[in-house]
Amino acid sequence: MASPLRYLDLQQSRSELPNRLNELWRNGRPHIYATSVAEALSSRASQGSISSDAPSHCIKAISDAPSPRGIMSAGSHALVELHHAQFEAAPCGIHLNIAEQIEQAINIRYQSDSLLCPYSYIELQEGARAHIIEEHVSLGDALIFSLRRIKLAQGASLRLELREIGSGKSHAFNISEISVTSANFRQISSHSNHAWAREESICNISNAPESEIESSAMLLSANRLEGKQILDQRSDQNQLSPNTSSRVFYKNVIDDKARAIFDGNIYVAKDAHYSDAQQTNRNMMLSETASIYSLPGLEILADKVQCSHGSASGPMDAEELFYLCSRGISRYDAQKLVAEGFLQESYDRFSRES
Repeated sequence: MASPLRYLDLQQSRSELPNRLNELWRNGRPHIYATSVAEALSSRASQGSISSDAPSHCIKAISDAPSPRGIMSAGSHALVELHHAQFEAAPCGIHLNIAEQIEQAINIRYQSDSLLCPYSYIELQEGARAHIIEEHVSLGDALIFSLRRIKLAQGASLRLELREIGSGKSHAFNISEISVTSANFRQISSHSNHAWAREESICNISNAPESEIESSAMLLSANRLEGKQILDQRSDQNQLSPNTSSRVFYKNVIDDKARAIFDGNIYVAKDAHYSDAQQTNRNMMLSETASIYSLPGLEILADKVQCSHGSASGPMDAEELFYLCSRGISRYDAQKLVAEGFLQESYDRFSRES
């Protein structure tokens, strides 16, 4: 019996060349995946487990959070509507309201062996600080589709780790809408062992009027793909005020027939002068049959800005591999060490003090 979570075999579209004016190509054809998966799951009810060790006074009722409606998607409207229908029928997820500095990391865990459509609403009040680890565990051919809304008030600081853990047959879908106002936000995501995963991060960065605190945001990712896995990522950095900064740094190690898609855009609004933004996508290819589509972009409507973007993909460094093998390390272990070192840079940036 075929898996109910079927998805398009992108081998069919290998012959299509990149086209910057074709938004469906730019966004990794999510509408095709979304329609297929939504149809397959329309008869299932959202079910799974949700747990968190957040302090009890920070946990609010999910029904008191603003509705997830209004969170935009880059082409995946069919799945978003499925999420809304599931959430309205049986609201599930977590609502955190943090108004202090919390030293210990807060853990959130979603797990399902079928379909789970949670909504995470995280708000940090003025001057609050927190480190959150959000983990999604998909068993069998499950799909965990999470919508996430994050709001940081003036002087707040949040570090968020998003860990997607699959079964080999599972699917994952995440959309995050992040609002940073005279605050600091840092996120790192990792996706492992999913047949297909899609991640969208929309980050709106601005400064409060007359605030001396300048907003900054950093989006990081580190992923190891193999087999026929597909990872499809989209990031939007929207710098809406003068003197804001943002960084995007996504890295992938891609083996076998796996495929990674990256579509990023830096938008600097009119009059958002002195903005500072960088966007980087780097990929290590371990197989001639692996593939990467990378499309960073800039849209700048202001003057006096520092903005850059770039993408680089290539094989593992032969000299590094030779150096390790010449010291008695097997080729397999040497390749593993070089790949881990390549991805470690993202974790180092995440851990680095501001």
